[in-house]
Amino acid sequence: MFRPVEKNFDLVAGEHEVLRFWKDTGAFEKLRAKNAGKPAWSFLDGPITANNPMGVHHAWGRTLKDCYQRFHAMKGRELRYQNGFDCQGSGSRSRSRRNSASRPNAISSRSGSRSSSSSARRA
Repeated sequence: MFRPVEKNFDLVAGEHEVLRFWKDTGAFEKLRAKNAGKPAWSFLDGPITANNPMGVHHAWGRTLKDCYQRFHAMKGRELRYQNGFDCQGSGSRSRSRRNSASRPNAISSRSGSRSSSSSARRA
């Protein structure tokens, strides 16, 4: 009924095999084409670790969000595939800018060059 499961399964190789299958068959492109123009469904998935270390609960949430995406795609909805938004590390960037503004010869995070404290505050 079921094939035996390998005792030492290589997860990375398995992932590459799935990705190769998707690429060879054009599975994702076919799904997008099949659902194009149908009722839209959107899920905005925010960042998981912008200001905190990653925890197992983040993986659980990502898994559930992925299930919702796949469910609606299989039901024929046109999805907007946007995985998160760019604010990863924003907390550390803010701290870095705040610290560099208080140091006269700090390296500006925007230009990569040394700047005075007044020009660092303007950046």
